[in-house]
Amino acid sequence: GRSGNTSGEYLSYLATHPDVLKGQVDLVLLQLGTNDVRIDHDHTDTQTFEANMRKIVGMIRRLHPKVRVFIATIPPILKKTPGYFDWTSLRRVTTEINPFISRLARKLGCVRVDVYRAFQGHPEYFEEDGIHPNQKGTKKLAEVYLQAILPALSRIFGVIHFTLPPNFHEKVVFQSDVDGDTELYLLTKNGVKKLTDNTYPD
Repeated sequence: GRSGNTSGEYLSYLATHPDVLKGQVDLVLLQLGTNDVRIDHDHTDTQTFEANMRKIVGMIRRLHPKVRVFIATIPPILKKTPGYFDWTSLRRVTTEINPFISRLARKLGCVRVDVYRAFQGHPEYFEEDGIHPNQKGTKKLAEVYLQAILPALSRIFGVIHFTLPPNFHEKVVFQSDVDGDTELYLLTKNGVKKLTDNTYPD
């Protein structure tokens, strides 16, 4: 993560900090584009944004051919901010940036994480500026990310760890699609036990 980066700035960061991608990398989640629609010096035309995103994914995959790449859409911009965001910024999110992210994910075989839809119609997730997520929005963002990457994590590590409250001594039966189709699981203090294992939804 690089707070405040445009796609171009993040591309430059990766090029000058190759150590970021050293070692074992199993998955990468990218969410870029909000700063690209600014109207000040950060403004990035859509063609350049598209080229930057392709280069970023290409750079990651050259170093880690088997890496799973997740590309998140950007949340809506609720307000104009004089000098930074205007009505064209709001429009570009829905008509240029997010549609391209969806196309890029399909074309490159990446997983699209739909942050936009999770935040659309929820002003309570934003700070007063209508751009940055507040504490509630940050939690929602984490939930959206987790929901998207959980199936990949289960395939990588073969197990998912859950934390229960210290005073909880009951059992929970739940349904999950972490292995590709919905199965039933039992959760206790001893961990998770798979109750069903087949190729159809349970």
